[in-house]
Amino acid sequence: MAQAAACSPRPSYERHEPNKSLLFQTIQNNLKSFLSHCDAEGHPVPHFIKKEFEAYLRCGVLAYGFARVYCQECQYDRLVPFSCKKCGFCSSCMARRMSETAVRLVDSVIPEIPTRQWVLSVPPPLRYLIAYDNQALNELIKIFIATIFSYLRRKANKPGCQLYPGAVTFIQRFGSALNLNLHLHSQISDGVYEKRPGGLLKFHRVAAPSLAETKQITQKIANRVHCYLQKRMHDLELDGLDAKEPFLAKCYAASIRYLSALGANAGKQLLRIISDSPSKDDDRFERTVAGFNLHTSVAIEGHDRKALERILRYMGRPPLSQDRLKQAPDGQRLILTLKTPWRDGTSKIILSSFELLERLVAIIPPPRKNQIRYHGCFGHNAKIRKLISPQEKDRHIAVGHSSKRIARPAFAQLMARIFEIDVLVCPRCQSKLQIISFITEPEPIRDILRALKMSTAPPDIPKSVYSIEYEQQADLFIEV
Repeated sequence: MAQAAACSPRPSYERHEPNKSLLFQTIQNNLKSFLSHCDAEGHPVPHFIKKEFEAYLRCGVLAYGFARVYCQECQYDRLVPFSCKKCGFCSSCMARRMSETAVRLVDSVIPEIPTRQWVLSVPPPLRYLIAYDNQALNELIKIFIATIFSYLRRKANKPGCQLYPGAVTFIQRFGSALNLNLHLHSQISDGVYEKRPGGLLKFHRVAAPSLAETKQITQKIANRVHCYLQKRMHDLELDGLDAKEPFLAKCYAASIRYLSALGANAGKQLLRIISDSPSKDDDRFERTVAGFNLHTSVAIEGHDRKALERILRYMGRPPLSQDRLKQAPDGQRLILTLKTPWRDGTSKIILSSFELLERLVAIIPPPRKNQIRYHGCFGHNAKIRKLISPQEKDRHIAVGHSSKRIARPAFAQLMARIFEIDVLVCPRCQSKLQIISFITEPEPIRDILRALKMSTAPPDIPKSVYSIEYEQQADLFIEV
């Protein structure tokens, strides 16, 4: 057995090729006609949405440039394409950002204390508002975190003491059906730090919240959000987004309600596949108050850093796994498999190519809006953060004068940590690979690719037939 294990092949690095995925091909074949149709209907697509799609079609394509990695021992040559670095729906770039963020939080931000994941879902009308109104989103996060922190301090039962909880909040814009479902994932300290005389800190863990306590917290959040909306009502237009960006307003509203947004099927329900295995009953509806739902069952012990890293990666995951998107038998539509069946038995959603693009539009975050927030003792400017965060002096670099900043982990470090693959090891002779150049000019790109007998042209983006995309659909439900 030991000999067999020793002879088993080691995992190796394979180049990212998004142009072979169904998602890439669908966007590639339909983007031009989708943009043309939106312009024809008088609803031009916002510039930041166009940039997201265009960058995705350039991601991982060697014809747009690459880094050249070379082995001096055996002359092995590897080309590593550039990535788009977007945060909307690109699985590759978002997976790297997810892993990088999780590593940084575990190694340099969250101390070895027990933490708990708190997930807040909000009613559909509020999802629509906070999807575009950053002020309302900030207020929701403020109310959510303040209510949880107040609960932790009260349950610690240390009157008159300085108590410091901490939290990291991820803003997720998507649901399992690629619908616009903006909700909050927070990894919060499962207790509080007490600051004692002399600057000493002691952590006090609190008991897990009961169902009654969870409902009480949810009720407080719902009441405070309702009060905030009442105060803003005289300044808040009925639909400010519809006047500024009618295209986004249509996509947002349709995505939340599982409808088609544009074309002949605008306002109609998406096709669904109903299976015989509905989701198992849980206490979700018992925890729901006025449309707000709070989930608190996942706790991580302080010493279990791998579990903490896994859950942080889950909180920052991409919206779509390529394995869940398949081509329908008719060759025209797409089948999106849900992560878990709904209560009515819905297990899959059937989408046309344009309907898929509409849903991707809805989950793309507005530009220059942070999707990760830090609170309490985990905040960047918290006075006690430097006293509780893990110390990794070798990962600190001087920036400018005397300030310090945590260095981002390199791509090779992430691959080695998560997949146990050393991408800088030559697959032929096991020597160390070196980055020798970054090729960005069109002529050298073509010369190198031609010498390696690889395609020198970027992927073609043909114009699809509009009538295929928005043909009338007879049935709303398909039972299997």
